[in-house]
Amino acid sequence: MPNKDYLITIECFSLDLPPCGFKEYVTRLGRGIGQRARELAERYGVRFRFLVPIGCKGCFGPDVDYLECRRHDRHSIEKRPDWQSDIYHLPTQYCKFRSMRRAGVRLLTVHDVNFLYNKKGLSRWLHRYKIARRIAAADRLAYITDFAAADTSRCIPNDKPYRVITNGVTDMTKESRTPVEGIEPGYILHISNLLTNKQPRLMVDMMSHMPSERLVIAGNLANAPELVKYASDVKNVRLLGTVSEEEKAWLYANCSAFIFPSLCEGFGLPPLEAMTMGKPVIMSALTSLPEVGADAAWYFRSFDPKVMAEDVRDAMAEYAMNPALPDKIRRNALRYNWDDCVDGYIDYYLDILGIVPDADESMAR
Repeated sequence: MPNKDYLITIECFSLDLPPCGFKEYVTRLGRGIGQRARELAERYGVRFRFLVPIGCKGCFGPDVDYLECRRHDRHSIEKRPDWQSDIYHLPTQYCKFRSMRRAGVRLLTVHDVNFLYNKKGLSRWLHRYKIARRIAAADRLAYITDFAAADTSRCIPNDKPYRVITNGVTDMTKESRTPVEGIEPGYILHISNLLTNKQPRLMVDMMSHMPSERLVIAGNLANAPELVKYASDVKNVRLLGTVSEEEKAWLYANCSAFIFPSLCEGFGLPPLEAMTMGKPVIMSALTSLPEVGADAAWYFRSFDPKVMAEDVRDAMAEYAMNPALPDKIRRNALRYNWDDCVDGYIDYYLDILGIVPDADESMAR
């Protein structure tokens, strides 16, 4: 029996977001911890409490505790008598509940400092100021890629202890699929949140140099309201808006290639999801993307639409000529899995608490 009980609180307000990398990460981390919570409690006396939006209680199973609250409660919730914890984990740098005065150790996961690349002037200064304050308030840090660690340290120098714990990627070959009405297989695909750093208009421009190909773009069109009008007269571009997880799996399975000319990423989840299907991925060579794509992806030489079209055609031709490439691409993507991500955080939690894991036992998954 454990000699002492510990409580770890994890802020999970990213559950309220539209489909995006932050939401996927918090969901997978919470599910993984929920599956192992009983064993962690019995073996080490470690309990978990998730700070979740209203209506999300129970989302990670029955073996963890929940505290439901609204976003504006962050100004008063610290007055609660039960608001204390041995570790308080902020799983993204944009968490709404930023502080926890009665926490033993404050752990912050930094996904990126993309404001360096997509913000200017006062907006850029404010983003840096806010994230620098959160890093200063943390006792420990985690980063999701080596690039994110190096980029953050360059932008916001600090000497906080940290670990790099990479995100996982869902193996899309194992997901249920629902066909998307009106879409025939054999298209070029892009899926993202369609923020400006993804360069959705540039992809539309590229298609003017590929008249015999089709491009399907799926994502939150509210983030790119001008895109609908911009692409309305381009016959070989189809905009889908946000799709379900089952539709997303079908789109990956039936595309001929996936493109991702993003200007900045902390990880790069959509291209890796496409790679789990063994699909050729052509993406930018900026920020974290070469780290996760390695030599199993192709990279745009420039953001000139004509050159991009040439790069996509060359990649598709090389892919068609080499039957070994699908397996190579898939192996690269499956280096990243959510079990390893959850294991990494559990090991980090235990290390922070000074608990030495049992050498002869492994956590049940």
